[in-house]
Amino acid sequence: LVLGTASLWLRLEDQRVDLLEAYTLPPAAVLLAVAVWRRRWRSTDPVLAGGLVLAVGPTALAGVTGAPWRAVAVAAVAAAGVAAAEWSRRAGAGATRLLLAVAAGAALAGPWLRGLRVAVDGGPLPEAWALPAATVVLAAGVVGRQPAPWTVAAASALAAVPTLAAGHPDGLVARPAAVVVAGVALAVAATWLGARTGDPRVVAGLALAGLGVVTGWPVVRPQEALVAVLGLALLAIGVQHLERDRVLRSWPALGPGLALLLLPPLLLAAADPAPWRVGALAVVAAAVVAAGAWRRWQAPLVLGGTVLAVHAVTQTWTELVALYEAVPRWVSLGAAGAVLLALGARYERRVRDLRTLQARVAAMR
Repeated sequence: LVLGTASLWLRLEDQRVDLLEAYTLPPAAVLLAVAVWRRRWRSTDPVLAGGLVLAVGPTALAGVTGAPWRAVAVAAVAAAGVAAAEWSRRAGAGATRLLLAVAAGAALAGPWLRGLRVAVDGGPLPEAWALPAATVVLAAGVVGRQPAPWTVAAASALAAVPTLAAGHPDGLVARPAAVVVAGVALAVAATWLGARTGDPRVVAGLALAGLGVVTGWPVVRPQEALVAVLGLALLAIGVQHLERDRVLRSWPALGPGLALLLLPPLLLAAADPAPWRVGALAVVAAAVVAAGAWRRWQAPLVLGGTVLAVHAVTQTWTELVALYEAVPRWVSLGAAGAVLLALGARYERRVRDLRTLQARVAAMR
């Protein structure tokens, strides 16, 4: 094999042949022919492994920067490898793991790396390369009977990374928005199917959605849109956990989602008090308070009420200062004194009311 390969390569060099496959495919075909003749269909057979790697590996790496047909051919070969692995598993041939490893490696080294390079270079549609590669990896995990959460998480990350690397050229926010929507859909769907907080699908979905929010923040309008989508997803996941675990408190379950849903709009409304933004935040905060009081959840009641109070003070602060400066000082001091007298007249009753309110809120979930 070594002498024949050297002879072939010398002849190809003399003929000025620069096609990579002319050098790699003939030795690979000899190795695969030997493996077929020996009928040793084992994952540890070096002849079979060498033939497969030599047949696919160089073409996959060359397809990252070379002609597109190489990446297409490698994707097709990878899909065929997954199908062959399924046949091998059913036939008991023993080469299933090898076929799956070669198929997944070819998909990553060929189409996926090409999609990542296209994304970094600003080329069109890196998803056309990344999505088939992610599909091959997902199919390889299913055929290899790998844990479904890890397989889905890995395939989702492979599909989304080139899209995130492509960014938002010319202000296009469709890519980060699509990643956010896909990430939250994956996390929420996995939670509804019974996944726990540390499930790889939930972690991967929320991580991808968070990266999409960071990527799209500079150009998305309104800026709180993607953050609100992620916040709503966290709230949906938290509600599912509260329904399953009756001991779980509302702060760890709903706190992160409420913070994303209320705090960024609060800061944006203070910096840019557009009427629609001010009104929307007031309505959402009031709805959160009402939901917390209805379900007896402490986190939405306290956090929503705090945001609503801060929002009201922030939006009326200028008018309050103007009113204070327009009214004579003795009038302001007199009004403050009257309020203190009214509170002091029923001090003990107000203290009891405050303690009762504090006890009721503390008793909430």
